[in-house]
Amino acid sequence: MKRKIMVSVAVCFFVGGSLAPPDMICQIALGIAAAVLCGVTLLALARRPFVKSSPSAMHTLVCVLVCTISVLSVACYQLNLKAFEQSKRAATSVSAAPSEKPAQ
Repeated sequence: MKRKIMVSVAVCFFVGGSLAPPDMICQIALGIAAAVLCGVTLLALARRPFVKSSPSAMHTLVCVLVCTISVLSVACYQLNLKAFEQSKRAATSVSAAPSEKPAQ
């Protein structure tokens, strides 16, 4: 199980980083966030008795699912930040526009 956890964390790091914008700092930060989320979850699950007693194929399935969920949650977080920035930008552009008075 330890080898599968290490592979899953590495895959999460690379996939999470590839979903980020081309800025190197963002790629590393999102890759680390996905890897930590995946690693902590898998380490917590590895201690549970039902995972210890399950077959190897089940360990692989759990690692793949946790890796996928970790990457998707980081991607959703990134999209949420982009949407928030755009709405904030739109609100400032509306408030900065000159107000027109109705013609009488």
